[in-house]
Amino acid sequence: MYLIVEELRRAYPRDFIRVMNRGVIESALEAARYAGSGLRSFRARVAAKAATLLFLLVTSHPLTDGNKRFTHLVVEAFLEVNGYSIRPDVLEALILDAASLSVGPEGIYKVLYRSLFRG
Repeated sequence: MYLIVEELRRAYPRDFIRVMNRGVIESALEAARYAGSGLRSFRARVAAKAATLLFLLVTSHPLTDGNKRFTHLVVEAFLEVNGYSIRPDVLEALILDAASLSVGPEGIYKVLYRSLFRG
């Protein structure tokens, strides 16, 4: 996860991107670890974990700048590691909606579950 912060710093050298609250990132990872544990299908568990990560990271502001970009990269990497992809525009819309609090974790889960594809 912290490698992603370094990647953001390289990609956006003019932005002041620093970890402001390491505990928030670790808490989001821990919450995602247990999210969806009662769901039967792997796809549903992946969607639940990704929804938890997305919502907690984008709303908790662990970085000084670049929280939405950071969340996009983390969720994209998480999905890839688990064998799934999502269209970038769908993920971006979810992040923007979560950042404005117009959608919560359950709404994010529903969209993710419908939008995930193997890849």
